[in-house]
Amino acid sequence: MGKIAAFNWDQLFIFSPYAFPQGICDTIRLSPSECSAAHFSDVDEGDFLLVFMHGREIVRRELVRRLIGDFDAACCWKAWRRTDAVFTINRTSSGVYFLCSK
Repeated sequence: MGKIAAFNWDQLFIFSPYAFPQGICDTIRLSPSECSAAHFSDVDEGDFLLVFMHGREIVRRELVRRLIGDFDAACCWKAWRRTDAVFTINRTSSGVYFLCSK
């Protein structure tokens, strides 16, 4: 991920479908005022939300449609350092899956 996300970030959080703003903010440790200012919304059932951070600042958010691929549940709801954000692509007859390397 560090090679394709060519901007300044040091942590990545991946949130699964049905993630809600308070859960997102708690996971990335935003205060209530920071959470309000971030304007997160619920993650739809067809999406994953990727939140890239540099220090405590959100530098980019990306929605990844599940039609493109599903992230393994073990990849979600945790911090990934840039050097550790390596995912394997597994193509099966039922779809594409992004698997965590650790």
